[in-house]
Amino acid sequence: MFVPVACNRCAKPFQVPDADAGKTVACPWCGAAVPALPVAGSVLPQAPAGEPPAPLSLDDAPPAPPADPALPRRRPGPPVAVVVLGVALLLLLVVIGVGVLGYRSGRIPESAWRSYTAPDKSFTVELPGEPTAEPLNPLPGVPGLGGEMFTARGWYSGADAWVGWRDVQPVVAAAATGNPEVWLLYRPAIDAELERQAQLWNGKVTRGATVRFDHPLTVEVQMSTPEGNVVERMIVVGVGPRTRLYVVGMRAKNLAPDSAAVRRMFDSFRANPK
Repeated sequence: MFVPVACNRCAKPFQVPDADAGKTVACPWCGAAVPALPVAGSVLPQAPAGEPPAPLSLDDAPPAPPADPALPRRRPGPPVAVVVLGVALLLLLVVIGVGVLGYRSGRIPESAWRSYTAPDKSFTVELPGEPTAEPLNPLPGVPGLGGEMFTARGWYSGADAWVGWRDVQPVVAAAATGNPEVWLLYRPAIDAELERQAQLWNGKVTRGATVRFDHPLTVEVQMSTPEGNVVERMIVVGVGPRTRLYVVGMRAKNLAPDSAAVRRMFDSFRANPK
């Protein structure tokens, strides 16, 4: 059993065991040594005049008011298991997109292909996307004019495809087409353009072969680059008094010269002489 007592220094009540009643004990509020005198049925002693009351204890703080039902309650966050499951599902979707659906794999979906005709109507070709045009400056050390290049970039497949042209020196165009040896006249322009392409893609030529010696003279080149393989054709087409060197190529991951995408683009190319 406990006996209610009061501190005769700070006047705050507290309890002591029956065995300590009447003894000198330490006040739990102010720490003073005071006699444990029962206060039941009597007036509690007041603190001595002129002395400031003892500071309030944290235990004297009023209880927190009940929550207002009118205020919105803060909802707890999702459990850890739900977060982990969501991350796992996201990773699964990424794996499916990369491995199954072919994101950045070089595979070109059927819906990406479209027929493209040059603004001057000089050629048509099927490209895996809508191309953007840029001018081509004359090649250094090679007689002839500049030209234009049209490049389509597939953000999903990661494949790049291009087609462009250069006007070759008119004196070369006077050579009779169909002569197996006439391709030697165009070789400097072909080699210069091939060097430009290798610098553009930071690539290295792995194979080159002349597909056709007669009209249209066609040279096919394969190149390895940090972003994938390049398969490209240089096609010389005589157009009246003018001759053009056309460049048709594609770059993609694991691209092979006999792949369906390469064959589709090469086979669809048509020069339109006027």
